[in-house]
Amino acid sequence: MDQLKSLASHGLPFRGTKEKYGSSVANSGNFIMAMELVAEYDPFLSQHISKYGNPGKGNTSYLSFYTYEQFISIMSEKVLETIIKEVKAATYFSISIDSTPDITHIDQLSFIIRYVLPNGESVERFIGFIDDAGHKAESLTEAIFSILKKYDLNVCFLRGQSYDNAKNMSGIYSGVQARIKDVISLADFVPCSAHSLNLVGMCAASCCEEANNFFSFTQNLYVYFSSSTYRWSLLKKYNNSTLKSLSDTRWSARDDACHSLKTNWAGVKKALLDLKHDKLQKPLTRSEAEGLLRQL
Repeated sequence: MDQLKSLASHGLPFRGTKEKYGSSVANSGNFIMAMELVAEYDPFLSQHISKYGNPGKGNTSYLSFYTYEQFISIMSEKVLETIIKEVKAATYFSISIDSTPDITHIDQLSFIIRYVLPNGESVERFIGFIDDAGHKAESLTEAIFSILKKYDLNVCFLRGQSYDNAKNMSGIYSGVQARIKDVISLADFVPCSAHSLNLVGMCAASCCEEANNFFSFTQNLYVYFSSSTYRWSLLKKYNNSTLKSLSDTRWSARDDACHSLKTNWAGVKKALLDLKHDKLQKPLTRSEAEGLLRQL
């Protein structure tokens, strides 16, 4: 149980490519690794693993993924139960939802709830993901009310809602926030300040043609060197540090990229000159180096 709590609380994966006890070659996963580590100091567990560790399907061992997934489910239910008790004790609460595609390109809508503990501390808790909620305001609103109903949270005590500035969320007539305010007028809508600031920054920066050209060149320079191990090693030969990539959401990355280019300017120029005159490189590689050198 301690192994399960430790791995789950740190968000670490349990399973490996091949779940087999005693394997020194295959990646057996973090759970089996933790169990084998504890077994070195626990004779009973060591004996149990040696006897039932790899029984195959149809045999009971209490060491398989099916068993620990049941424990994880029980622990998650207990955590949710505690959160809901705290929310009901606090009476008033606010919500925040946002969606993002996962690694399999499936959109996941996360549901966050905020409330104040009896000691005055404000907390923010993740309730879970809402599946197949869609992007329409009507379906999103229904999903929110269904979650509140599922956990027996009285919507009359909802005092705040916070989303991004997308029209389906923040629309003043038919957005999610407007639909919820039609039900409970005291649920004030607070747009995400970070998202608002990001939109302002993007619109302001995109108005400047010189800035667009400069940052496009900066990113192209990073892509050119990072897409080849030889070019990257040649760049490191002339510089103590490397070039940095831009980011669509983290504006500090642009400052990092500018600082890196300024610091490595001479080294980047030497590396591009070497690539331009290297007869062993492909014509396209030499041509790209010449173009970047001209822009530099």
